[in-house]
Order: sequence, then C-alpha cells, then structure tokens
Amino acid sequence: MIKAVLFDLDGTLFNRTESLRHFIKEQYRRWDHQITNVNMDQYMSDFLKFDENGYVHKESVYLQLIQKYNLTDELKLTLYNDYQEKFHDHCVAMDGMDEMFAYLKNKDIQLGIITNGETVFQTKTIQALSLEDHFQTILISENEGIRKPSEAIFTKCLHQLKVSPKEAIYVGDHPENDIQAAARIGFTTIWIENGCYDEPSIADFKVKDLSHVPMILEQINRRNTVENE
Repeated sequence: MIKAVLFDLDGTLFNRTESLRHFIKEQYRRWDHQITNVNMDQYMSDFLKFDENGYVHKESVYLQLIQKYNLTDELKLTLYNDYQEKFHDHCVAMDGMDEMFAYLKNKDIQLGIITNGETVFQTKTIQALSLEDHFQTILISENEGIRKPSEAIFTKCLHQLKVSPKEAIYVGDHPENDIQAAARIGFTTIWIENGCYDEPSIADFKVKDLSHVPMILEQINRRNTVENE
C-alpha cells in the first residue's frame, strides 16, 4: 500500500510560470517610466526566455535584460530588488491542488516536498501557498546541501517519513531531476505535464491536473490489494 506521496514544488504544486507572468506584468507597469524602449509583451517574452524555467539566477536574468535594452546598472539592481520583494505576492497554485489536499487529509498518508532552490525564497513560496500544514517534511536543497537528482535527498526524505520507495509516490515535472531520479530509487512516478518539458519515457503516470493524483493513488492501492490476496 502507498504510505507517502512526495512532491516537487516549482511546476508541480506551484504554478511558477503563471505566477511569473503575473509578476512580470506588474513589474513592467511599476517601472515602465524607466523601461522606455521596449513594450510589455517583449519584456515578458525576453524575461521568460532568459529565465529558462527558473534555472538561471534572477541577477543574471536582469543583467541580460539591461544589456539588451541598454539600461543602467542601477535599474538592474532596482528591478532585482523589486523581484525579491514583490514576487511572492503573485504566487498561484497548480490546478487541482485544493481538491487533492481535500482527499489526502482524510487518508493515512504522509506528505513531503523535495525542492531545489534557495531556502529563504522557497520557504516564502511555500508560505504564500499555505502549504506548511499539509506536509510532514519539507527538504530544500540549499538547506540540505544536496540537490535533485542526487539520490541522497530522496532517501533522506524517505528515512524521515519511515517508508520505502515501494511505499511512496513521487510527483514532479522535471524529466531528469524528478522523474528519472525518483524512478531509479524505486518510486512510482507521476509526471506533471505543464508545458515546460518534453514527456519522460519512464513516468508511470502523467497528469495535467493535481486533482487526478487521488485517482491514481486509489488505482495503485487496488492493484496492490489484488496482488496480495
């Protein structure tokens, strides 16, 4: 039987792309009196391109923006600080998250988060989405000193929850850092199809909406019950 469900954060529980779009639009409106040589659509497009789904640090993103638009270093610092201060006002959850938690809260299933990223920033994201009370353990790579796809961060989470990989599901969106890494350890994997990455070949299940996770959980447990009879 499944005893634990573990989740990635960005692109899995947290709709990072939609949140970033909301933020970028508002940032442009706040500073359009200084970003005078580019329209908002172009600013949005360039920001998302330079960001590379969050794998480029925002200081580098803003450096590329000011270089392209021939803006000042002072404005780069202003925009970066604005991002640090205002981004978490725009956090949006992935579709189906509330429905999924409504199901899981009545089940004897432990929940965990394993996310790469900076501790303070990811903690603010978790707080903005009011996720803390749903989870028994939350591992953030900077705090742990290990990053996905390292096996160590997955096994540490399993150890904390006192479950084996065969008793756990891992839900994530990145083909290598999430799905391939979790599959190597022995998790059942659910890939979140959010438009950011190509489908991994080894995912056990794929969903576009977190509300489908309970149905998969029920399916796995029914299958396991039949096999054990």
